[in-house]
Amino acid sequence: MRLKVFIFKKGYFICIFLIMLSLLTILWPKFNKTSTTFVSLNDSQSIKEDFNGDGKKDILYTKTSKNKYYLQVNTENETYFLKPLKKINTLGEFYPHWPLRATIMSISKDKPPSVFTQCSQNNLPIQHVFYWDEHKFKDIYCSNNNIIGFLDNGNKKAPKFLSGNIKDGEITMCYNILFNNVLNQFNYDTSNFPGGDSILGLIHYIENLTEVDSSNLDIFYSGLMSKNMSSLNQLSVDGTNFKFLDGFFTDTSWDNDNRPLEIKWNINFSYILKSKPNSKLQYCLSIILKPCEAYNNEFKIYSISILNN
Repeated sequence: MRLKVFIFKKGYFICIFLIMLSLLTILWPKFNKTSTTFVSLNDSQSIKEDFNGDGKKDILYTKTSKNKYYLQVNTENETYFLKPLKKINTLGEFYPHWPLRATIMSISKDKPPSVFTQCSQNNLPIQHVFYWDEHKFKDIYCSNNNIIGFLDNGNKKAPKFLSGNIKDGEITMCYNILFNNVLNQFNYDTSNFPGGDSILGLIHYIENLTEVDSSNLDIFYSGLMSKNMSSLNQLSVDGTNFKFLDGFFTDTSWDNDNRPLEIKWNINFSYILKSKPNSKLQYCLSIILKPCEAYNNEFKIYSISILNN
């Protein structure tokens, strides 16, 4: 008898989950009015956003103490500290070449935006997701992955938050959908990940600037290689020993069938400045990928720009 009750309940909850997922898919464009904000945060910097859903702008502050990062949100009447889970009980440490980066993004149709953080400690990447649950901010996800991303961010499908790793020339990834204030995790087939090969090829090229022949690169949109190479050539002029740190991506436009037409990446590298060989600094590249007809509509790099150096 117990077994029968268990099977009934399991099937019931699966049905409810599928119904809610369908409603989320239909209603998401109506409620998704929050734009994506991606920023590197230094000490005492802040971001203004409605973090608790009361229609008023709140302020996200960052502080450093004893070389560690701390975040807090000040609303009109309260102060909330964003406390990481015990599993990874730190937001990360301050390094000039690897500052804390925050992405402000809503992953639920009727909830305020969440705070996604990327940082590091002892050269190990750290991610956290802080979600407002009506009373406080909860750390609903943490990992040592080096990639955070969003797909179906604004079309008619259910939005997906992705977390993964780029390591040894490969991408591994899982995606998460928010349901009942909990992130449900699913496997993701990275062989279908749009533009993955182009991003991997770019990272390999930058990490091996003096060894790789650029004429063999097939990562650029047809006809735009020389234009984009000018940005990459500047890297070799300024520095050496480039190393990939972490990255962020999101789709930004779609066709009538909800397929992405453009994906934006920010990828971050550490490097040694040639004029100051004892220093370690950061490069942040902004990359736009689009499907290229000359490559069977595979996503290729349409533009590259240097955000900071």
